[in-house]
Amino acid sequence: MLQLSQYDLRMGTPKAVKSQAIADLLAQFPGEEEFPLDDEVPGEVAVAEEVREQWVMKFDGSSTAHSGGVGVVLYHEEDKAVALSFKLEFPCSNNTVEYEAYLTGLATALEIGVKHLKVLGDSNLVVCQAKGSFSLKEPSLAPYRAMAQRMEEKFSTFEIEHAPRNENRFADALAALGSQIIFEGSSTNVEVSKRKESIIEVLKEKFQEEQDEGDWRIPIKETLVKGDDAVELKVLKDYALVKEELYRRMPGGVLSRCVGLEEAQRKLKEIHDKTCGSCKEVSLYRRLQRAGFYWPNMGKDADQVQIQCGTCQLAADRKESYAVFVSEDWRTPFMQYLVEGVLPQRHSERYKLKRLATRYFLHNTVLFKRGYDGDPLRCLGPEEAK
Repeated sequence: MLQLSQYDLRMGTPKAVKSQAIADLLAQFPGEEEFPLDDEVPGEVAVAEEVREQWVMKFDGSSTAHSGGVGVVLYHEEDKAVALSFKLEFPCSNNTVEYEAYLTGLATALEIGVKHLKVLGDSNLVVCQAKGSFSLKEPSLAPYRAMAQRMEEKFSTFEIEHAPRNENRFADALAALGSQIIFEGSSTNVEVSKRKESIIEVLKEKFQEEQDEGDWRIPIKETLVKGDDAVELKVLKDYALVKEELYRRMPGGVLSRCVGLEEAQRKLKEIHDKTCGSCKEVSLYRRLQRAGFYWPNMGKDADQVQIQCGTCQLAADRKESYAVFVSEDWRTPFMQYLVEGVLPQRHSERYKLKRLATRYFLHNTVLFKRGYDGDPLRCLGPEEAK
């Protein structure tokens, strides 16, 4: 202590050493290491996990007597949002302008490199058609649905949900070019652009499908375009060309997009994987119809997939029984199947009955058939029919 009395010593609370000071010290006094710096610490496991950045897209459309508006909001974090608004200077119905907003949002997400997307919208029609719950009946919406199906495939993960209108006010305000937008901060930048043509025309070349020479749709398209062969046109009366896209008219007025065999196999596997084991409720063929797809032998392909799938067979055979029908009344097999799940013993007859039974229903023990316009038609027995 006497030796230290010559120095001016002061007591103080130690402060935290900054990381830069430690780095400077190590650089000034380097030591010799017996092992490389990238050696793993014993007992530790190095794990590198890719962070999945999921973006959220909200969309809405607004239609007036003179023009339409589209609003899209894309964000990864609540404080970092991309807000876009478009003024449509061409006639748009309410459903059309909703699809314009939906496709505009998907195109924007793909353009900025989004791989994982969750879509929220208050349009029940767009959301349910995208999920396969609603069928397509309006020809004017057919090109929009076809373009949406192609764009949805471009994302690594994609999901869409219905959002209440009060949770979609930002996109709704952008579509209506209103002022009731809720956001933090003193201002927000919104870019409003004009578009002279539909989003279908803008995206047509980018998402154009390549067709091989042996594509089954090419002869049908050529016949419909020429329109000079009356016999062929009568055979192809159930087909229609909408914006150069081929569609098949299904019972009930449903429009199904005709797809190539490569896309057909892809959609067959995709929808089967999502609904495997639930064929007792809705068949795979009906699910493909609801999703808006058609190709030759679609029913046989769907049935073959379910036959080869053990999970689907277990679910289908769980409550079914088989019998030989001896009644002369043609209604008996349908009524037995609809009420008790009884099917013919032969596989070919079972397959045919299941397909046809989707067009019939029972009401107060009376069998009805659904007409092409959706009207119920009472089924008559042999004696009553005479």
